Amino acid sequence: MTTLYPAIGSVIRAVVTGLLIFFLFFILAPYRQRNEARAKITELENTVSKITPVPVIEISVLPSEPNQSAKVMIDGQTRNLEHLTLLRVEVANAQPSTQVDGLTVRLESSEPRIEFLAVVLHKKHDNKYPYPTEHTLKHKQPEPFDVIAMDETSERLYVYRVGEEHYVYPVQNKECYEALRGSGLRLTISAYANQPAKGTERTFVARIQEDGKFIVESLE
Repeated sequence: MTTLYPAIGSVIRAVVTGLLIFFLFFILAPYRQRNEARAKITELENTVSKITPVPVIEISVLPSEPNQSAKVMIDGQTRNLEHLTLLRVEVANAQPSTQVDGLTVRLESSEPRIEFLAVVLHKKHDNKYPYPTEHTLKHKQPEPFDVIAMDETSERLYVYRVGEEHYVYPVQNKECYEALRGSGLRLTISAYANQPAKGTERTFVARIQEDGKFIVESLE
């Protein structure tokens, strides 16, 4: 009996040692390897995101353009308007070696409020109906978008929105006209894409100067 206990103890130690080895090599080691693999994947993803540039969308105002013409639907009738002064913004991609897909430019809001906002803005020279609401924007290839226009009498204001075949819409709110001759009509314009890209939103002020010139300025 005295020799049996040491033998049993040796067997128990061997079994425990075997279990420890099994735990270390077949359970703990794969778990550690999985964690290390996850850490490497996360590190690789972070590295790729730093290496791969993300498009940066910018909006700037363009000089007003006089003597423009447009077809407008007023009181159910189509009218050909001449001598409009048109205000446009330019949307650019400031990040080299990138392209923006699915770009949408919107006139989000105004102060005082234009009654039918928010609307998608009309891209310059997109004259074939239906007008696209999404665009491609490459680096160093900015795109101009029509925003608002004033007639030669400074009595009627129009928004260039994408929707029906006639994309020039008259503004009815009288407070907007009062603001144009006072502190200015505030216009908030956004430009975003349906992909990872740094979109933007900016506010501009349109006003009629004492000399009658129709202008727009950035608040930023």
